Amino acid sequence: MKNKDKYDLRDISYAIELNDGGYEFVVYYTTYIEIHREIFHGFISIHDTFTKWLEEESPSILTDEEKAYLSAVIKPFRKRVECVRKMVLKKEEFLKIYLEDETILFPFFAKGTMYKGMEAYKEYTLEELGL
Repeated sequence: MKNKDKYDLRDISYAIELNDGGYEFVVYYTTYIEIHREIFHGFISIHDTFTKWLEEESPSILTDEEKAYLSAVIKPFRKRVECVRKMVLKKEEFLKIYLEDETILFPFFAKGTMYKGMEAYKEYTLEELGL
């Protein structure tokens, strides 16, 4: 999936920051979540750099099967979902969905068998997960 398809472009902003004699091109989602950083030395075109980033393919975090399942499960309360996390125990893992005022715990599954593209304890928005 390309970055331009993965994120709501109305919530994307970018900035150029000076850094040790070079420049850093930084892309933000919803004004405060940094989603990309690239370092340059010399002349850069902001437009070309942003366009290149939009066209980059980012690997899908979830498989098609995982996306279909999660989409179906969260459908009734989709607008209330704040984020999704993969939680890890010693030999098991589970998903935890954070809503505006409560959380939903999914059943346990064997460690390393499902949702392999998700990092443990990292907060994912529905957009990041392709949902």
